[in-house]
Amino acid sequence: MLKEKLQKFLADHYKLQDYEVKEFLDHIESFYLLLIWGIFEQKYFPGKNADIFGSIKKMENNFTDDCYYNDFNNIVLSLHDTFQDNTRWEKLDNEILSKKEKFEVFTNICNKKKEELSDIEKIRFGLFIVYRYRNNIFHGLKEANNYKLYTKEIGNCVELLIAYMKGVK
Repeated sequence: MLKEKLQKFLADHYKLQDYEVKEFLDHIESFYLLLIWGIFEQKYFPGKNADIFGSIKKMENNFTDDCYYNDFNNIVLSLHDTFQDNTRWEKLDNEILSKKEKFEVFTNICNKKKEELSDIEKIRFGLFIVYRYRNNIFHGLKEANNYKLYTKEIGNCVELLIAYMKGVK
C-alpha cells in the first residue's frame, strides 16, 4: 500500500508514467548503501565527529581474509579506473576541495597507476569513494531518478563495505 502511494506521488511529481517510477524504485542499491554504511560507521567510527581518514592508517594491515581482500582490491581498482576522468572526480569531490591536504592525498592516488597503489592508498581511496557516494545520496542527489544513473558504482560501494567489514578484524 505504501509503495503504491509513493509510486503514484513520484509519478505525479516527476510527470512520469507509473512504470517509469517503478523502474527507478527497483534500483534499491542506494538504500543498501545507506543501510550498510550505518553498520560500517558504527563498527569502525563510533561517536560524533569521528576522524574517518585518520583512523584508516590503523586498519592498513588488518585484512585477515585474503578472499575479502581480493574482493576489496578488485573493486577499488575498478573504481580507480572509473575516476581517472577528472570531470567525474571533480563532481564527486565537491566538498573535499576546500580541505587541501585531503584533496592532495586523493589527487595523488588518482594520478598514480593502479599497479603502483599501496594497500593504505587503496583503503583510503575506496573509503573516500564510498563516503562521497554516501554523502551524495544522503545530501546531494535530491532527485530520486538520478540514483539509477549510478547503479553500478553504488553497488560497488556496497560490495566494498561488505568485503571490508568481513575481511578486517
